Amino acid sequence: MSEVEEENEEEPKEKYKIQRFHELKVGDFQKRQEFAAWVFLQIDIDENWLSNVLWTDEAHFYLNGEVNTQNSRIWATENPRIFTEMPLYQDRQALSEITFMQDGGPPHISRGAKQLLKDTFSEDCVISRHFMHQWLSRSPDLMPSDFWQGLYIKSHVYRCRPTTLSMLKASIRRHVSSISTDMLFNAVQSVINRLPAVFENEGRHIEQGL
Repeated sequence: MSEVEEENEEEPKEKYKIQRFHELKVGDFQKRQEFAAWVFLQIDIDENWLSNVLWTDEAHFYLNGEVNTQNSRIWATENPRIFTEMPLYQDRQALSEITFMQDGGPPHISRGAKQLLKDTFSEDCVISRHFMHQWLSRSPDLMPSDFWQGLYIKSHVYRCRPTTLSMLKASIRRHVSSISTDMLFNAVQSVINRLPAVFENEGRHIEQGL
């Protein structure tokens, strides 16, 4: 083979998956950095703080399954880190160390709901819209209930291809109950590894670099 032919040989390419993220607004960049700094402050005060946060979220399940992005790939010689943004839509004493986190959906911030949360957890121990500590919009990459639990459950629920509503519900219950304490602990603790990336990326998405 001549030197010219060797020089013209293309480097072998691999497939890289396109990732889908929530679309961030300009004002979100600073808020994400402020949230990360606030979380680090709470951990400095109490090293077990993250483990005492009730991370809540809702998820939608459909009988026709989820959109399959397994075949969404880019061929390249190295990972281009390409992604696309999409606008997506007890005992009182036992709760004294618990921080409750919820998203800012209208039903969650009604007058009655807010008063219940204040009476149950206190104003300082709620992370939500219209509270002292604001819930971080459009940031599932920082919420373990989004970046781990929801994906974990859905990946297992749809593996058995439920065809009826009763099968779907049974599958959800089965896989939720199979989540161990260690799995939850590791998911929550992984937030600590994600927060520095928020500063490194100046508040932008971080998952393409993880």
